[in-house]
Amino acid sequence: MPIIFIPGIKGSELVDTYPINFPVRWSLEDMVPFNFFNLFEEEEDFLLRDGLYDKDFHLFREWKPINYAYGRLIKKLRENDSHCYVYTYDWRRTLERSAEQLTEFIRHISGKHTQKTTPEISFVTHSMGGLVLRSALGLIHSLDLPIKIGRIVFIAPPFRGVIGAIKSLIVGERDGWLGDRDGYRKLARSFPSVYQLIPSFKNALIDSVTKESLDPFDIDNWQANVTQRGKGFQNSFLKNAKAFVGHEQIQSNQSPTNISSEAPMLQEETFVQYYGDRTLILLGTNHKTPWQIPVIVDNPKNRNWFDFDNVEENSWGDGRVHLKSVAIEGVTLAAFDTQRGHGRVCREETIYNATKMWLDKGRVLKMKPRTRYNSVKRPGRTYFSKWNGDESSFKSHRVNL
Repeated sequence: MPIIFIPGIKGSELVDTYPINFPVRWSLEDMVPFNFFNLFEEEEDFLLRDGLYDKDFHLFREWKPINYAYGRLIKKLRENDSHCYVYTYDWRRTLERSAEQLTEFIRHISGKHTQKTTPEISFVTHSMGGLVLRSALGLIHSLDLPIKIGRIVFIAPPFRGVIGAIKSLIVGERDGWLGDRDGYRKLARSFPSVYQLIPSFKNALIDSVTKESLDPFDIDNWQANVTQRGKGFQNSFLKNAKAFVGHEQIQSNQSPTNISSEAPMLQEETFVQYYGDRTLILLGTNHKTPWQIPVIVDNPKNRNWFDFDNVEENSWGDGRVHLKSVAIEGVTLAAFDTQRGHGRVCREETIYNATKMWLDKGRVLKMKPRTRYNSVKRPGRTYFSKWNGDESSFKSHRVNL
């Protein structure tokens, strides 16, 4: 049974294909384990014009996955004669573009393994890779392609976005993702994919006084200085992001960049109908994870001031992705307290063991590691269940290791 693995944002190396020797321009390998620093000459080289074009003569293409983040997991998936293929993509660009290319990749792998019958293809994704897959599944359904889907494992999928995306677009996140210079904010505003990570779950953005929920896809709710002309913020990307996550198509002539959401994520109802029984969502927990930003709407000197000093957070996530973003009612949810946060969660033994078990058996044991206090004969085995949509039941889906 072939498996396709789809890494997350910044999980694929980028090479510049203009020079003859194809130099690697983006890689996390030299940042292991904690020595974060700039990896390329000029951050501005990675800017995208209109969300489509590299600067000057550069011509960046995706290359191999980041070995440090995903090497162990991929080796685990290739055990027992399983064939695991890796789909890499340019994570700066629209997720629709990546989904279209993924669809062609799926068709190629399906044809490669077809002998007498069409094979079932299973998927494992991390982070943004989950959004790319759901977009590709939307294409497969709309085009009625003859592709058989096997089991699916989503690891920390930000289906409803992350608070960090908003922070990246407003102040920049100086955590080593793209280096420690302030230039990351400028970079983020040129990447359509970052806008597609804006949180869409209820109350991610609230009025600090009335506590009413604000629409983060409405440019009038954004901080005044950010949306000023010349600041690099792209309202067309914001509109497309709403279409992508909200399943509302927009016409290409509404956007000066001709970007439109022709491959929105497959709607949850349809996804559950066709894939709910064969899908597992994995989440790392026990890391402080932001889930709500208060906005000082009537701030006199800068309207809609995003109050990052008073962001709400709790341990229901991996430091990046929160429960509110990942869980889908009707889909099996398994959460494990992990030592590593979002970017390194695929290195956790519990995560790749659970992934392998789901692909092999379609279920995951809900069991803590054995300690000296366990008797020889442990209680009967129990398995993780489908999410019922009630956050008060999250404890039953979480294992404290």
